[in-house]
Amino acid sequence: MSGQDGGEFPSRRLPSLLGVEAFVAVGRAQSFSRAAENLNLTVSALSKRVTSLEAILGEALFIRKGQSLGFTPRGMSLFAELSPLVDELARILAPPVTREPGLIVLNLPVSLAALWLIPHLAGFERAHPDLRLRLETGPLITRHKRGETDAAIRFGRGEWPDVQALKLAQAPLFPLAANPAALKDMDAQPLLAVQGAEDAWAAWFEHLGGRIPPAARSPQVFENAHLMLEAAAHGLGCALAPDIIAAPYLSDGRLHPAGAAPLDLGRAYYFTADARRWNERGITVLREWLCGIAGRQE
Repeated sequence: MSGQDGGEFPSRRLPSLLGVEAFVAVGRAQSFSRAAENLNLTVSALSKRVTSLEAILGEALFIRKGQSLGFTPRGMSLFAELSPLVDELARILAPPVTREPGLIVLNLPVSLAALWLIPHLAGFERAHPDLRLRLETGPLITRHKRGETDAAIRFGRGEWPDVQALKLAQAPLFPLAANPAALKDMDAQPLLAVQGAEDAWAAWFEHLGGRIPPAARSPQVFENAHLMLEAAAHGLGCALAPDIIAAPYLSDGRLHPAGAAPLDLGRAYYFTADARRWNERGITVLREWLCGIAGRQE
């Protein structure tokens, strides 16, 4: 191919994808032997691929000192850029997954599934008999691969890359306890929290404008909100939770709310899906149904 001035465009040799894959694998494992095992290669074969990539780039990507391994400045920069691209290529090139017609897979937090969504599932099945909704409560995701996960409900600020997001429900936090009297003296009560939100109690006391008791800085931490609320319902302390999660406990009287204004940390529950699939029928039906039971209009 010629340029506009009639000359030839200079050709540039692109590195082998195998070399790029090998480099990223070594960078993640910080070990040639562990990376070779992960890729089912010999250490020699893996090393040759990395060396070939370094030869094309004209500089070393790793610093090898005895048993230790580290990035060169160029290696560190390349790893940050290439690592997500390797994941994206793996996603794009993966073989399609065969699935039954009408199946929609929704990923969401286990507590939200147990305490909010599952009681409504029979209504979805009655309204849409040609569709089947399968819930996935494993590792939380924000990216969706056709054939595996179609959509998700995430908790946060709605700022996730590569997905479209729609707010389903606000999630201000308010204190709950089995004994209403405990809520009048929370400074002296054991405090319960969810893993990943250990600082919520400190934010709550700061929100009230009072001192932050020692228990607020080191609450008892549970893996998920369901376990935390069960502990609170059994009188083990005060919990902080949004009403969408706490509703079953409030309605049956197992927990009681404090009278203070709730704490809004600017986070909410969002429906997310790949923007390219946002208007597919199954995803549209699911999104509209979730908005309906959450009391929101799309």
